[in-house]
Amino acid sequence: EMMVDTKAEIGRTYGQLTVKSFAGISQIFAHTYPIWTCRCQCGRTVIVSSESLHRYNNDLACPRCRKARQ
Repeated sequence: EMMVDTKAEIGRTYGQLTVKSFAGISQIFAHTYPIWTCRCQCGRTVIVSSESLHRYNNDLACPRCRKARQ
């Protein structure tokens, strides 16, 4: 079973997203990732994997905000 340090992630900000709560575990191909409920600066709620939070750190936003930046 995967150990997840929820206290270390909750409240952290990645780009425009702030981690609000642990949402569960996701299996993507052969990898297992924790997933998180995050709130965008615009107020929308999105679910994001730990992999995405750490890989795309400064570029993260909800789909609507990402589209608006293009």
